[in-house]
Amino acid sequence: DGLSIVSADGTLQWVNARFVVMYGLRNAEAAIGVRFESVHRSLWTDRDEASMSAPQLETLLDNLRFDGAPFELQLPADRWVRVTARLA
Repeated sequence: DGLSIVSADGTLQWVNARFVVMYGLRNAEAAIGVRFESVHRSLWTDRDEASMSAPQLETLLDNLRFDGAPFELQLPADRWVRVTARLA
């Protein structure tokens, strides 16, 4: 499972090795200090922007506010990720 710790403002504070692979990052340090939304968007940069629809982005932003409520986001190549936010 890809795991991350995200601050209240949406900035990644820590990610594990699987998260790095899932999101195509160079290494874990490349994610630190970056907003989760930006990391997710970057997967779609070299692809058809229409693939990352406005409703999907709304799903990401809206659901990050709810503690413990899992939701799914599409990744390129017909992959999906389940996100569960734990607010501290």
